[in-house]
Amino acid sequence: KKDLKTSMKVISKIEANEAKLKATLDEGQKSYEASIIIIDSLKSDNNELIESLDELKKKKSIVEEKLTAQMKKNDDLRNDIKKATKMMSKASYDKGLKEELEEAQKSNLVLNSSIAALTETNTKLTKEVDELKKGNSTLKKDLVSATKLMAAMQKKAQR
Repeated sequence: KKDLKTSMKVISKIEANEAKLKATLDEGQKSYEASIIIIDSLKSDNNELIESLDELKKKKSIVEEKLTAQMKKNDDLRNDIKKATKMMSKASYDKGLKEELEEAQKSNLVLNSSIAALTETNTKLTKEVDELKKGNSTLKKDLVSATKLMAAMQKKAQR
């Protein structure tokens, strides 16, 4: 009888420990599944950020090309203005030359404002690209942390 009571107590303790282990395992499994969902979400967010970053790089490239073209036009216009100024100083102030110079100066002002706008757009795009790179870096760190957490939880669940 004594051995039977002892055996019953041991069996009872084993069953209690088994129930605790099952509960811990279930909890670990739920946590693992939640981590997988989070990781999938992080991967999706990361892919979207990469796509956005690529789009911004393309836009930045286009803006830089336009800026270069505008700067060339501006340089050409400056040269034209210099030529016109030299001609005016050598020749009499012919009304036609004066009007041509004024038009060139107006065009120069328009080009300068276009260049300023393109430069501002380029600066904004550069900032957006930098912010996306930071966000991408944070997502990668979160993904690594979540992967490590999952590995630790799997080890714990296997024990």
